[in-house]
Amino acid sequence: MQIIAAVNSPVEGMVYINGRFAGETGPDSPLILPVNPHGTLYLELRPFARRWRAGSQRFRFSGGELEAESASDACYVMLWPGGVCEIALTPLAALPQESEFTTIDGLPVALIRGEASLLRVGQSAVALPDGAELPHTHLTLNGAELYLGAAGEGEYLAAFAGGDLRPLDAVTADRIQRDEGDVFRAFTALNDTAGHIRMDVYAPSAEALRLTSSEYMWADGAPRWPRTAADTALAALEAGFLGLSAEADGYLVHKLRGANTVENAISGYETAMPLKYAAPGALPGVGLVRRIAPRVARVDALRFHAVPGGGTQGPWLIDSMQESAE
Repeated sequence: MQIIAAVNSPVEGMVYINGRFAGETGPDSPLILPVNPHGTLYLELRPFARRWRAGSQRFRFSGGELEAESASDACYVMLWPGGVCEIALTPLAALPQESEFTTIDGLPVALIRGEASLLRVGQSAVALPDGAELPHTHLTLNGAELYLGAAGEGEYLAAFAGGDLRPLDAVTADRIQRDEGDVFRAFTALNDTAGHIRMDVYAPSAEALRLTSSEYMWADGAPRWPRTAADTALAALEAGFLGLSAEADGYLVHKLRGANTVENAISGYETAMPLKYAAPGALPGVGLVRRIAPRVARVDALRFHAVPGGGTQGPWLIDSMQESAE
């Protein structure tokens, strides 16, 4: 099978392949080109912005397949139906952000930046996502020392054991709030088709930051029911991955409900997404995704057929689902 590489990056830059200039790429303008299905592909990204530096990657192909272990920690790879290998190159920072230091309630607190961000309190540290800032709030609660701060557009809660400051855990969400009963509620929008948001409840103690419950609700206070057939199929799969069987069945014709139709379709997969690259088929499709290496995932096509249904969860109902051998 002929392999097609689709190379993109979150920043604009020039791509060199096997030492020769191949073109430009960016977040919305992938560079698409054929690849030798039995050989090695050398990619170099040279970003235009000065805050990033050039970096090189090596990918090995054998028998028309990518050797997943050849993908480094500076890229993400999606293997699409039809032999499309989507490579997202991660730009390398030319000037890493400087670490930050302060004192909170008599204790030295630092945000150490490097390959990962670390929140260090005293001599202990927990990992935080990129973009995290120094904590703005410190609480002592149930034998735990808790630090809250901003992480990009979201928030984090970092927990250390009282006394020896043993690191316990850290939670990141869109919004974190303290509630009655000395618990914290973390709200995370799933950004899926119907608009779910997950609320996790955490109870801190001297031993752990324990997750006590999780539930799903609507980010906008009400569902955004899908309006197209493709979104209806995607919403059904997304509800299945969340364990919302009744909602998943609501997107199906009556004869398919209660038969584990969606559960069977998603078995062995981790998430669903629109079918960005795929060979044309007799039926439309959506993508089912499973990870095959730390930085590599494979997308399989799930073909479906929809009929106008006038259901309570949108104008379409799915009356067949089948995985396609593409």
